[in-house]
Amino acid sequence: KKYPEFKALMREYEEGMLLFDAAKQEVWDRANSDSVGLEQYFNQNLKTKYLWDERARVSIYTLKSDDPALLTKVREYAAKKPAAEVLKKFNKKEEVLTVLEKTYEKGKNKDLNDLWKAGSMTAPKTDTGTKTANFMKVEAIVAPTPKTLNEARGYAVADYQDFLEKQWVEKLRGQYPVTTLKDIPGPLANLWTATSGSSFTIDKRIRDLVRFRRLNLLDPWPIKQQFDVIFCRNVMIYFDEPTKETLLHRLTDHLARDGILYIGHSERVPPSVADRLAPVGQTTFRKIG
Repeated sequence: KKYPEFKALMREYEEGMLLFDAAKQEVWDRANSDSVGLEQYFNQNLKTKYLWDERARVSIYTLKSDDPALLTKVREYAAKKPAAEVLKKFNKKEEVLTVLEKTYEKGKNKDLNDLWKAGSMTAPKTDTGTKTANFMKVEAIVAPTPKTLNEARGYAVADYQDFLEKQWVEKLRGQYPVTTLKDIPGPLANLWTATSGSSFTIDKRIRDLVRFRRLNLLDPWPIKQQFDVIFCRNVMIYFDEPTKETLLHRLTDHLARDGILYIGHSERVPPSVADRLAPVGQTTFRKIG
């Protein structure tokens, strides 16, 4: 009672931490630990979403000699024969030649950019210090193929998190403890809620107006319309001052005339934005003009 603003601030922090813990348990940790659910979701929804680009299957030849004549012979034979036969021919007495097989996506190896067809070979590179030479041969061009779950795991987990979050939010939207109705004026509660036992639901006419969307506050926004009310609470505390100013200007741009902006108790409107927002409460501001 003595410090109501501090009490409200602590309540915001407490609720924020509870929400973070709940999201961590219901969404983030579950997406990483629920291997069965992730695999099932991937097989049902993502098997063709993430594709490898066209790839080249390449043999990387390394000759343990800087003899140009020997290098020429190896290249001529490699141009006509598969790697196994090349190794067999030149490693009869001792191992002078090794071959490493790798696969490159198109555009990921500059040495292959102009040689993107089966049978092509890169120019040889000789290292006089180690007395070795190497070159690459394109064995085959592989058409685009879907990535496996292991190959696309990072993307798949992110998609699975989005899926779990939507399920979780939908579940949260359904019912609320009837004890929370005490904060809603009686006539409004009677008009817009339906009570059943120890819980209540919001009238469908209200629910149908609500949309849950993810929005990166620093990226371009796909929003064109203006709003009568915007809540942006306990977000700006994590930003530096220039970012806060930019965000507040963007939020104000999307407020309708006399629209209201709600921010957190620990957040402030900087002087550079003060001429656009008039305070009407501790954390409430009205758009000017």
